[in-house]
Amino acid sequence: MDTRLLVEHALKLERQSEVIYRRLVQFSLDQGRLDTSEFYDRMAEHCREHYVAIERLATKEFGILCQLPNGDASALDSPVLEGYPATLADLDEAMALALQMERSHSEVYEKLASTNPDSDTHALAIRFAREELEHALEIERFMGAKPY
Repeated sequence: MDTRLLVEHALKLERQSEVIYRRLVQFSLDQGRLDTSEFYDRMAEHCREHYVAIERLATKEFGILCQLPNGDASALDSPVLEGYPATLADLDEAMALALQMERSHSEVYEKLASTNPDSDTHALAIRFAREELEHALEIERFMGAKPY
C-alpha cells in the first residue's frame, strides 16, 4: 500500500468513527445518560480533528490531495457500521462497540505498517496505530471512571 492509499483509508476510518460516535451520542441521550453522550461527543470531535490533521499532513508532507466527500459516512463500507447503534441493548454494549472499533483500527494500521517496506508509509501507519490505541485507552479510562 502506498502513502496515498493509507491516507485515503485513514480518512475513511475517521469518518466512519465519527458517524458511529454521533450515533452513540444519541443512543446515550435516549438512555438518559448525559455524561456518556458528552464523552461520545468528545470522541466524535477527536475523529473530526484527526480527519483534518490527516488531510493537512498528507498535503504538507506528501503533496497528496485527497478528501472524502463531506456528509454522512454511512455509505462507506464498514462491518462495524452495520446495525449500530439500533441493535444495542445497553451502555455496556455501546462501550464495547467503541472499544472494539478503536482496537480494530489500530490493528489495521499495525498490519499495514508491518507489511509495508516504504519508510514514509510505514511510519505513518505506526503513527495512526498509536493514535487509535490512545482512543482505546481513553475509552477504557472512561469505563473505569463510570461503572455501567
